[in-house]
Amino acid sequence: MAIFNTELMVKTKVIQEELETRKLVERAKEVLMRRRSMTVEQAYRWIQKRSMDSRKSMRHVAELFCFPRKSKKISRPRRGQCRPQEIS
Repeated sequence: MAIFNTELMVKTKVIQEELETRKLVERAKEVLMRRRSMTVEQAYRWIQKRSMDSRKSMRHVAELFCFPRKSKKISRPRRGQCRPQEIS
């Protein structure tokens, strides 16, 4: 019985990861379609090609496209964005 439960837990985890991958790829496709005026097929192919060229999974490519790593470069805040509060 314990082995059966373990197998079910593993299968559940795999299915959850597959679903998460599909969601990420769909989100990346939507962004590509909006930003680069691509069709659904073109956006999917773009992700697929980047995946193959970089030897990374489509999930990895979609994550990098949807959530780019922020640069460590420190920039000054724009005028009016961040003002220190006055101390009374």
